[in-house]
Amino acid sequence: MPNLQKPSLLTQAQQFAQASAWSQVAVSLQRLVNGEGNVAATNLAQLAPIERRQWLNLALQALEWGDFQLRWEIGKLLPKFERDAMEALLELLSDDELHPDVRWFAVRALADFPHPEVIPTLLRVVQSSLQPELQQVAANALSQMGPSIVPLLTVLVDRPETRASAAQILTQMRHREAIPLLLELTQDPDAAIRATAIDALSGFHSPQIAQVLLMALADYASEVRLTAVRSVGFCLADLPDTDWLVYIQPLLHDVDLDVSRQAALTLARLATVGATKALAEVLRSPLTPEPLAIDTIRALCWMERHEAVGELHQIWATTTLSQPLRKAICQNLGRVESPLIREQVVGILLEWLAEDACVAQAMVLRQTIITALGLLGDSRAVEQLIQGLAAAESRLQLHLVAALKQIDPVQAHDRLAEIAKSATADLALQKVAVSVLQEW
Repeated sequence: MPNLQKPSLLTQAQQFAQASAWSQVAVSLQRLVNGEGNVAATNLAQLAPIERRQWLNLALQALEWGDFQLRWEIGKLLPKFERDAMEALLELLSDDELHPDVRWFAVRALADFPHPEVIPTLLRVVQSSLQPELQQVAANALSQMGPSIVPLLTVLVDRPETRASAAQILTQMRHREAIPLLLELTQDPDAAIRATAIDALSGFHSPQIAQVLLMALADYASEVRLTAVRSVGFCLADLPDTDWLVYIQPLLHDVDLDVSRQAALTLARLATVGATKALAEVLRSPLTPEPLAIDTIRALCWMERHEAVGELHQIWATTTLSQPLRKAICQNLGRVESPLIREQVVGILLEWLAEDACVAQAMVLRQTIITALGLLGDSRAVEQLIQGLAAAESRLQLHLVAALKQIDPVQAHDRLAEIAKSATADLALQKVAVSVLQEW
Protein backbone atom coordinates (compact mmCIF):
# COMPACT_ATOMS: atom_id res chain seq x y z
CA MET A 1 0.00 0.00 0.00
CA PRO A 2 1.49 3.41 -0.90
CA ASN A 3 2.44 5.67 1.97
CA LEU A 4 0.17 8.68 1.50
CA GLN A 5 1.12 10.45 4.68
CA LYS A 6 4.80 10.98 3.91
CA PRO A 7 4.20 12.83 0.61
CA SER A 8 1.68 15.06 2.35
CA LEU A 9 4.28 15.76 5.02
CA LEU A 10 6.80 16.54 2.28
CA THR A 11 4.36 18.84 0.50
CA GLN A 12 3.67 20.66 3.73
CA ALA A 13 7.42 21.06 4.40
CA GLN A 14 7.93 22.44 0.89
CA GLN A 15 5.20 24.98 1.49
CA PHE A 16 6.90 26.04 4.70
CA ALA A 17 10.16 26.47 2.79
CA GLN A 18 8.47 28.64 0.16
CA ALA A 19 7.20 30.84 3.01
CA SER A 20 10.70 30.90 4.59
CA ALA A 21 9.22 29.28 7.72
CA TRP A 22 12.46 27.41 8.40
CA SER A 23 11.61 26.40 11.95
CA GLN A 24 8.53 24.61 10.60
CA VAL A 25 10.66 22.94 7.95
CA ALA A 26 12.88 21.65 10.77
CA VAL A 27 9.82 20.37 12.65
CA SER A 28 8.72 18.48 9.53
CA LEU A 29 12.18 16.97 9.16
CA GLN A 30 12.21 15.89 12.79
CA ARG A 31 8.78 14.31 12.41
CA LEU A 32 10.04 12.47 9.35
CA VAL A 33 13.22 11.17 10.97
CA ASN A 34 12.08 10.63 14.57
CA GLY A 35 8.34 10.18 14.22
CA GLU A 36 5.66 11.98 16.16
CA GLY A 37 2.04 11.25 16.99
CA ASN A 38 0.52 9.31 14.10
CA VAL A 39 3.66 9.76 11.99
CA ALA A 40 6.08 6.83 12.37
CA ALA A 41 9.84 7.31 12.17
CA THR A 42 11.12 6.83 8.64
CA ASN A 43 14.13 4.91 7.44
CA LEU A 44 15.36 7.41 4.87
CA ALA A 45 17.19 4.71 2.93
CA GLN A 46 13.81 3.17 2.07
CA LEU A 47 12.44 6.36 0.54
CA ALA A 48 12.37 6.75 -3.21
CA PRO A 49 15.60 8.49 -4.33
CA ILE A 50 13.77 11.57 -5.62
CA GLU A 51 11.80 11.93 -2.40
CA ARG A 52 14.93 11.46 -0.29
CA ARG A 53 16.68 14.13 -2.37
CA GLN A 54 13.77 16.53 -1.90
CA TRP A 55 13.94 16.12 1.86
CA LEU A 56 17.71 16.59 1.82
CA ASN A 57 17.34 19.79 -0.21
CA LEU A 58 14.92 21.09 2.40
CA ALA A 59 17.44 20.29 5.14
CA LEU A 60 20.21 22.09 3.29
CA GLN A 61 17.99 25.12 2.69
CA ALA A 62 17.16 25.24 6.40
CA LEU A 63 20.87 24.92 7.19
CA GLU A 64 21.61 27.86 4.91
CA TRP A 65 18.78 30.19 5.95
CA GLY A 66 17.94 29.22 9.53
CA ASP A 67 19.23 30.78 12.75
CA PHE A 68 21.95 29.28 14.96
CA GLN A 69 19.69 26.94 16.93
CA LEU A 70 17.94 25.75 13.80
CA ARG A 71 21.24 25.03 12.07
CA TRP A 72 22.34 23.07 15.13
CA GLU A 73 19.22 20.90 14.96
CA ILE A 74 19.53 20.36 11.22
CA GLY A 75 23.17 19.37 11.68
CA LYS A 76 22.03 16.50 13.91
CA LEU A 77 19.59 15.27 11.25
CA LEU A 78 21.92 15.33 8.24
CA PRO A 79 23.77 12.06 9.10
CA LYS A 80 20.44 10.27 8.63
CA PHE A 81 20.76 11.00 4.90
CA GLU A 82 24.11 9.16 4.89
CA ARG A 83 26.25 9.47 1.76
CA ASP A 84 23.80 11.78 0.00
CA ALA A 85 24.27 14.35 2.77
CA MET A 86 28.04 13.97 2.72
CA GLU A 87 28.23 14.63 -1.01
CA ALA A 88 25.84 17.57 -0.70
CA LEU A 89 27.88 19.11 2.10
CA LEU A 90 31.11 18.75 0.13
CA GLU A 91 29.45 20.43 -2.84
CA LEU A 92 28.12 23.17 -0.57
CA LEU A 93 31.60 23.88 0.78
CA SER A 94 32.94 24.33 -2.76
CA ASP A 95 30.91 27.54 -2.95
CA ASP A 96 33.38 30.33 -2.12
CA GLU A 97 30.52 32.74 -1.46
CA LEU A 98 28.89 30.56 1.19
CA HIS A 99 28.13 32.45 4.41
CA PRO A 100 30.84 31.78 7.06
CA ASP A 101 28.28 30.59 9.61
CA VAL A 102 26.82 28.08 7.16
CA ARG A 103 30.33 26.94 6.25
CA TRP A 104 31.05 26.36 9.96
CA PHE A 105 27.99 24.15 10.40
CA ALA A 106 28.70 22.28 7.16
CA VAL A 107 32.25 21.49 8.26
CA ARG A 108 31.01 20.46 11.68
CA ALA A 109 28.43 18.14 10.09
CA LEU A 110 31.15 16.43 8.03
CA ALA A 111 32.65 15.09 11.26
CA ASP A 112 29.80 12.56 11.22
CA PHE A 113 31.00 11.18 7.87
CA PRO A 114 34.35 9.41 8.43
CA HIS A 115 34.95 8.73 4.77
CA PRO A 116 38.19 9.25 2.80
CA GLU A 117 36.44 11.70 0.45
CA VAL A 118 35.86 14.11 3.35
CA ILE A 119 39.48 14.36 4.46
CA PRO A 120 40.86 16.55 1.59
CA THR A 121 38.12 19.12 2.13
CA LEU A 122 38.74 19.28 5.88
CA LEU A 123 42.49 19.53 5.33
CA ARG A 124 41.96 22.32 2.84
CA VAL A 125 39.84 24.23 5.37
CA VAL A 126 42.55 23.87 8.01
CA GLN A 127 45.23 24.97 5.57
CA SER A 128 43.54 27.86 3.83
CA SER A 129 40.72 29.26 5.95
CA LEU A 130 41.25 32.74 7.36
CA GLN A 131 38.75 32.05 10.14
CA PRO A 132 40.25 30.48 13.29
CA GLU A 133 36.83 29.18 14.34
CA LEU A 134 36.43 27.37 11.05
CA GLN A 135 39.94 25.94 11.23
CA GLN A 136 39.21 24.66 14.70
CA VAL A 137 35.96 22.91 13.80
CA ALA A 138 37.69 21.31 10.80
CA ALA A 139 40.53 20.18 13.05
CA ASN A 140 38.03 18.72 15.47
CA ALA A 141 36.37 16.83 12.65
CA LEU A 142 39.70 15.46 11.43
CA SER A 143 40.64 14.31 14.92
CA GLN A 144 37.60 12.03 14.89
CA MET A 145 38.66 10.31 11.67
CA GLY A 146 41.04 7.94 13.41
CA PRO A 147 44.71 7.03 12.98
CA SER A 148 44.42 6.44 9.25
CA ILE A 149 44.73 10.18 8.59
CA VAL A 150 48.01 10.59 10.50
CA PRO A 151 50.21 10.30 7.36
CA LEU A 152 48.09 13.00 5.72
CA LEU A 153 48.74 15.38 8.59
CA THR A 154 52.41 15.62 7.68
CA VAL A 155 51.50 18.38 5.23
CA LEU A 156 50.02 20.39 8.11
CA VAL A 157 53.05 19.81 10.31
CA ASP A 158 55.39 20.94 7.54
CA ARG A 159 53.70 24.34 7.22
CA PRO A 160 54.27 26.86 10.05
CA GLU A 161 50.82 28.40 9.59
CA THR A 162 49.03 25.07 10.14
CA ARG A 163 51.24 23.42 12.76
CA ALA A 164 49.03 24.61 15.61
CA SER A 165 46.01 22.96 13.99
CA ALA A 166 48.02 19.80 13.39
CA ALA A 167 49.01 19.73 17.04
CA GLN A 168 45.39 20.12 18.04
CA ILE A 169 44.26 17.29 15.76
CA LEU A 170 47.00 14.94 16.96
CA THR A 171 46.28 15.80 20.60
CA GLN A 172 42.61 14.98 20.29
CA MET A 173 43.23 11.72 18.45
CA ARG A 174 45.04 9.99 21.33
CA HIS A 175 46.43 7.28 19.02
CA ARG A 176 49.96 5.90 19.25
CA GLU A 177 50.35 6.45 15.51
CA ALA A 178 50.45 10.17 16.29
CA ILE A 179 53.55 9.90 18.51
CA PRO A 180 56.22 10.53 15.81
CA LEU A 181 54.58 13.75 14.65
CA LEU A 182 53.98 14.88 18.23
CA LEU A 183 57.64 14.29 19.03
CA GLU A 184 58.55 16.45 16.05
CA LEU A 185 56.27 19.20 17.31
CA THR A 186 58.00 19.27 20.72
CA GLN A 187 60.87 20.98 18.88
CA ASP A 188 58.68 23.62 17.25
CA PRO A 189 59.78 27.27 17.59
CA ASP A 190 56.29 28.17 18.85
CA ALA A 191 56.08 27.56 22.62
CA ALA A 192 52.30 27.03 22.49
CA ILE A 193 52.74 24.22 19.95
CA ARG A 194 55.50 22.64 22.04
CA ALA A 195 53.25 22.75 25.09
CA THR A 196 50.34 21.21 23.19
CA ALA A 197 52.51 18.37 21.89
CA ILE A 198 53.99 17.69 25.33
CA ASP A 199 50.56 17.60 26.89
CA ALA A 200 49.41 15.05 24.31
CA LEU A 201 52.51 12.89 24.71
CA SER A 202 52.01 12.65 28.47
CA GLY A 203 49.14 10.27 27.81
CA PHE A 204 51.52 7.72 26.24
CA HIS A 205 53.72 5.97 28.76
CA SER A 206 57.17 5.03 27.50
CA PRO A 207 60.77 5.88 28.44
CA GLN A 208 61.17 7.79 25.17
CA ILE A 209 58.31 10.16 26.03
CA ALA A 210 59.38 10.50 29.64
CA GLN A 211 62.80 11.59 28.41
CA VAL A 212 61.21 14.31 26.25
CA LEU A 213 59.24 15.56 29.25
CA LEU A 214 62.42 15.60 31.31
CA MET A 215 64.10 17.89 28.77
CA ALA A 216 61.03 20.12 28.58
CA LEU A 217 61.33 20.91 32.29
CA ALA A 218 64.21 23.20 31.33
CA ASP A 219 62.42 24.89 28.42
CA TYR A 220 62.83 28.67 28.31
CA ALA A 221 59.04 29.16 27.93
CA SER A 222 57.08 29.00 31.16
CA GLU A 223 54.00 27.50 29.50
CA VAL A 224 56.13 24.58 28.31
CA ARG A 225 57.70 24.10 31.75
CA LEU A 226 54.24 24.20 33.31
CA THR A 227 52.88 21.57 30.93
CA ALA A 228 55.97 19.42 31.35
CA VAL A 229 56.00 19.46 35.15
CA ARG A 230 52.28 18.66 35.18
CA SER A 231 52.80 15.81 32.73
CA VAL A 232 55.81 14.36 34.55
CA GLY A 233 53.52 13.41 37.41
CA PHE A 234 51.91 10.82 35.14
CA CYS A 235 55.20 9.45 33.79
CA LEU A 236 57.34 9.00 36.91
CA ALA A 237 57.34 5.22 36.60
CA ASP A 238 58.56 5.30 32.99
CA LEU A 239 62.09 6.34 34.02
CA PRO A 240 62.47 4.47 37.31
CA ASP A 241 66.22 5.06 37.52
CA THR A 242 65.92 8.83 37.09
CA ASP A 243 66.35 11.12 40.09
CA TRP A 244 63.29 13.21 39.29
CA LEU A 245 63.80 15.37 42.37
CA VAL A 246 66.94 16.87 40.82
CA TYR A 247 64.88 18.16 37.89
CA ILE A 248 61.68 19.14 39.69
CA GLN A 249 62.98 20.75 42.90
CA PRO A 250 64.49 23.80 41.13
CA LEU A 251 61.05 24.54 39.68
CA LEU A 252 59.77 25.17 43.22
CA HIS A 253 61.61 28.49 42.84
CA ASP A 254 60.60 29.15 39.22
CA VAL A 255 60.05 32.74 38.13
CA ASP A 256 56.54 31.71 37.12
CA LEU A 257 54.43 31.07 40.21
CA ASP A 258 52.14 28.66 38.35
CA VAL A 259 55.15 26.49 37.51
CA SER A 260 56.26 26.49 41.15
CA ARG A 261 52.81 25.52 42.35
CA GLN A 262 52.58 22.67 39.86
CA ALA A 263 56.06 21.51 40.84
CA ALA A 264 54.87 21.17 44.43
CA LEU A 265 51.90 19.05 43.36
CA THR A 266 54.08 16.88 41.13
CA LEU A 267 56.45 16.23 44.04
CA ALA A 268 53.43 14.93 45.93
CA ARG A 269 53.22 12.17 43.32
CA LEU A 270 56.92 11.47 43.75
CA ALA A 271 56.26 10.97 47.48
CA THR A 272 59.86 10.35 48.56
CA VAL A 273 61.72 11.48 51.66
CA GLY A 274 63.70 13.89 49.48
CA ALA A 275 60.51 15.37 48.04
CA THR A 276 59.12 15.75 51.55
CA LYS A 277 62.17 17.70 52.70
CA ALA A 278 62.15 19.89 49.59
CA LEU A 279 58.52 20.84 50.16
CA ALA A 280 59.05 21.45 53.86
CA GLU A 281 61.94 23.79 53.04
CA VAL A 282 59.65 25.84 50.80
CA LEU A 283 56.97 26.04 53.49
CA ARG A 284 59.48 27.20 56.11
CA SER A 285 60.73 30.07 53.97
CA PRO A 286 59.19 33.46 54.86
CA LEU A 287 59.62 34.46 51.20
CA THR A 288 57.26 31.79 49.87
CA PRO A 289 54.10 33.32 48.31
CA GLU A 290 50.93 32.20 50.04
CA PRO A 291 49.43 30.39 46.98
CA LEU A 292 52.60 28.30 46.69
CA ALA A 293 52.63 27.65 50.44
CA ILE A 294 49.04 26.38 50.30
CA ASP A 295 49.85 24.05 47.40
CA THR A 296 52.92 22.88 49.31
CA ILE A 297 50.71 22.03 52.28
CA ARG A 298 48.34 20.19 49.99
CA ALA A 299 51.25 18.26 48.44
CA LEU A 300 52.64 17.21 51.82
CA CYS A 301 49.24 15.90 52.85
CA TRP A 302 48.65 14.12 49.54
CA MET A 303 51.85 12.16 50.07
CA GLU A 304 50.31 10.41 53.08
CA ARG A 305 53.73 9.75 54.59
CA HIS A 306 54.54 9.86 58.28
CA GLU A 307 57.56 12.05 57.45
CA ALA A 308 55.37 14.59 55.66
CA VAL A 309 52.88 14.84 58.52
CA GLY A 310 55.80 15.09 60.93
CA GLU A 311 57.23 18.01 58.95
CA LEU A 312 53.90 19.83 59.11
CA HIS A 313 53.72 19.20 62.86
CA GLN A 314 57.18 20.65 63.35
CA ILE A 315 56.61 23.61 61.00
CA TRP A 316 53.42 24.49 62.91
CA ALA A 317 55.40 24.78 66.14
CA THR A 318 58.58 26.42 64.87
CA THR A 319 57.59 28.64 61.93
CA THR A 320 55.64 31.87 61.78
CA LEU A 321 52.61 30.96 59.73
CA SER A 322 49.63 33.09 58.77
CA GLN A 323 46.19 32.02 59.92
CA PRO A 324 45.16 31.02 56.34
CA LEU A 325 48.17 28.69 56.17
CA ARG A 326 47.39 27.12 59.54
CA LYS A 327 43.80 26.69 58.41
CA ALA A 328 45.00 25.05 55.17
CA ILE A 329 47.14 22.61 57.18
CA CYS A 330 44.15 21.57 59.29
CA GLN A 331 41.82 21.27 56.30
CA ASN A 332 44.21 19.12 54.29
CA LEU A 333 45.15 16.92 57.22
CA GLY A 334 41.45 16.22 57.60
CA ARG A 335 41.38 14.72 54.09
CA VAL A 336 44.07 12.04 54.45
CA GLU A 337 42.84 8.54 53.72
CA SER A 338 45.53 6.11 54.88
CA PRO A 339 44.41 4.55 58.22
CA LEU A 340 47.95 4.68 59.67
CA ILE A 341 48.40 8.32 58.69
CA ARG A 342 44.95 9.17 60.03
CA GLU A 343 45.96 7.82 63.42
CA GLN A 344 48.99 10.12 63.44
CA VAL A 345 46.94 13.10 62.22
CA VAL A 346 44.18 12.68 64.81
CA GLY A 347 46.74 12.77 67.59
CA ILE A 348 48.24 16.01 66.24
CA LEU A 349 44.87 17.72 65.74
CA LEU A 350 43.71 16.80 69.24
CA GLU A 351 46.98 18.17 70.60
CA TRP A 352 46.52 21.47 68.80
CA LEU A 353 42.90 21.73 69.88
CA ALA A 354 43.79 21.18 73.52
CA GLU A 355 47.11 22.99 73.90
CA ASP A 356 48.04 25.29 71.00
CA ALA A 357 47.92 29.02 71.72
CA CYS A 358 47.21 29.95 68.08
CA VAL A 359 44.20 27.66 68.05
CA ALA A 360 42.93 28.94 71.37
CA GLN A 361 42.97 32.49 70.04
CA ALA A 362 41.28 31.79 66.69
CA MET A 363 37.71 30.54 66.41
CA VAL A 364 38.25 29.70 62.73
CA LEU A 365 41.11 27.33 63.55
CA ARG A 366 39.08 25.56 66.24
CA GLN A 367 36.20 25.15 63.81
CA THR A 368 38.52 23.84 61.10
CA ILE A 369 40.15 21.29 63.43
CA ILE A 370 36.79 20.09 64.73
CA THR A 371 35.51 19.68 61.16
CA ALA A 372 38.68 17.80 60.21
CA LEU A 373 38.27 15.43 63.16
CA GLY A 374 34.72 14.74 62.05
CA LEU A 375 35.95 13.84 58.56
CA LEU A 376 38.68 11.58 59.94
CA GLY A 377 36.11 9.63 61.95
CA ASP A 378 38.44 8.41 64.72
CA SER A 379 36.54 7.52 67.90
CA ARG A 380 39.53 8.61 70.00
CA ALA A 381 38.37 12.17 69.42
CA VAL A 382 34.89 11.66 70.91
CA GLU A 383 35.75 12.27 74.56
CA GLN A 384 37.81 15.40 73.94
CA LEU A 385 35.14 16.88 71.69
CA ILE A 386 32.46 16.20 74.30
CA GLN A 387 34.56 17.80 77.01
CA GLY A 388 34.95 20.84 74.78
CA LEU A 389 31.18 21.40 74.68
CA ALA A 390 31.06 23.02 78.13
CA ALA A 391 33.39 25.92 77.32
CA ALA A 392 32.47 26.35 73.68
CA GLU A 393 30.51 29.23 72.22
CA SER A 394 27.13 28.27 70.78
CA ARG A 395 28.44 28.43 67.20
CA LEU A 396 31.34 26.15 68.06
CA GLN A 397 29.00 23.76 69.88
CA LEU A 398 27.19 23.20 66.57
CA HIS A 399 30.48 22.17 64.96
CA LEU A 400 31.32 19.89 67.89
CA VAL A 401 27.96 18.12 67.75
CA ALA A 402 28.19 17.74 63.96
CA ALA A 403 31.65 16.19 64.30
CA LEU A 404 30.49 13.82 67.04
CA LYS A 405 27.64 12.59 64.85
CA GLN A 406 30.08 12.02 61.98
CA ILE A 407 32.58 10.09 64.07
CA ASP A 408 30.34 7.73 66.05
CA PRO A 409 26.79 8.90 66.79
CA VAL A 410 26.02 5.91 69.03
CA GLN A 411 29.14 6.26 71.18
CA ALA A 412 28.70 10.03 71.41
CA HIS A 413 25.01 9.76 72.36
CA ASP A 414 25.69 7.15 75.01
CA ARG A 415 28.51 9.20 76.52
CA LEU A 416 26.37 12.35 76.60
CA ALA A 417 23.55 10.39 78.24
CA GLU A 418 25.99 9.10 80.83
CA ILE A 419 27.17 12.65 81.62
CA ALA A 420 23.59 13.94 81.80
CA LYS A 421 22.74 11.36 84.47
CA SER A 422 26.01 11.51 86.39
CA ALA A 423 26.00 12.94 89.91
CA THR A 424 29.68 13.83 89.69
CA ALA A 425 29.87 15.41 86.21
CA ASP A 426 30.84 19.03 85.72
CA LEU A 427 27.62 21.04 85.99
CA ALA A 428 28.30 23.16 82.92
CA LEU A 429 29.04 20.08 80.82
CA GLN A 430 26.03 18.27 82.24
CA LYS A 431 23.76 21.16 81.29
CA VAL A 432 25.12 21.20 77.77
CA ALA A 433 24.79 17.41 77.50
CA VAL A 434 21.11 17.59 78.42
CA SER A 435 20.54 20.34 75.88
CA VAL A 436 22.38 18.50 73.11
CA LEU A 437 20.48 15.27 73.77
CA GLN A 438 17.17 17.09 73.46
CA GLU A 439 18.16 18.16 69.93
CA TRP A 440 19.93 14.92 68.98
